[in-house]
Order: sequence, then structure tokens, then C-alpha cells
Amino acid sequence: NTIEDEIEVTRFYFNKKLNLQFLNIYIRIVLLFYFLELIFIKKFRPNIIHLHFFTIGTWALLYSKLFKIKLIVTEHWTALIGYPVISQKRFNDAKKIYNYASWILPVSTHLLKGILERTGALITNKNTVINNNVNTTLFDYKPNNPNNYQLISVARLEEQKDIPTMLKAFKIVYQN
Repeated sequence: NTIEDEIEVTRFYFNKKLNLQFLNIYIRIVLLFYFLELIFIKKFRPNIIHLHFFTIGTWALLYSKLFKIKLIVTEHWTALIGYPVISQKRFNDAKKIYNYASWILPVSTHLLKGILERTGALITNKNTVINNNVNTTLFDYKPNNPNNYQLISVARLEEQKDIPTMLKAFKIVYQN
């Protein structure tokens, strides 16, 4: 618990010292067997594969090609605009997936520009930007006490999330 810009902030951190490598491998093996059961025993064939983040796209790409299923990619990852810095191999992997996909849905025009510039993917005729925002006609919070605001932000504590700016903006809103 801290006070930042006159706002009480509570942060929860994941213990990185806790080694969960075995559990991670176990979960991946279980998921692989479940996936194989879906494909070969239950004959699961969706009409569309919707992929979030190209980083897990290799299996989706293989499944899509193997069974001729349309692949749609919603992209969120800010590494495609430079945060964090990633290898050229990852950009090449992204390009492969984007070029094959039926449609790309980045969450901002800035991210679309990054995808085009950094991957060289040929997606200019198969993309739609769907902004990452809140529909205020559906979510219109009115507190019982207008002088008592509470905020929750669920995000990685990474530079690109810019939590300090969010807190400063919240302070401005609170003071007005």
C-alpha cells in the first residue's frame, strides 16, 4: 500500500522466485492431449479460429491450414510497436500468421501501423481496427457518494501500461 499523487494505491505482486516451471510444462502437456483428443477423436472442426496475440499462433495456424478453417487474429501486443523489444524472428513469425489469416483486428491504429511497419505483413486489405475502449452507454457508473471514487486497474505493471499517467488522470477527474 502506498500513496501516489494523493491517491491510495494497493499493488499485488506475483512471486517470481516461486519456480512453477514443472507446473507450466504439465499444463501444456495436458492441453496438448486435450487438443489432440478434440481433433482426432471428437472431430472438432470450428468454422473460425479466433486468435488473440500472434505469439500463440503456430498451433492455430497449423490447425487452420490442416482443416482449411478461417483464421482471425485480434492483436493486442505492444511489442509490435516497440515495447518490449522483440527479436526479428518473432516479427517474422507474426508476418507468417498475419499473411495467412483471413482478417486482422488490431486494437488501435497505432498498433496497426506498428504491425505494417515492423512485420511487413501484407494486410492492408484485410484489417479492421477495433479500439480497446469502454462503451459508456453500457457501463455508466454512478457512485452512491459522488465524492468517493474507487478505481481498479488490472494490468501487468509494465512501462507500456503507464500506471502513473492513469493515476494522474484519475486525480484530475477526482478534483473536478
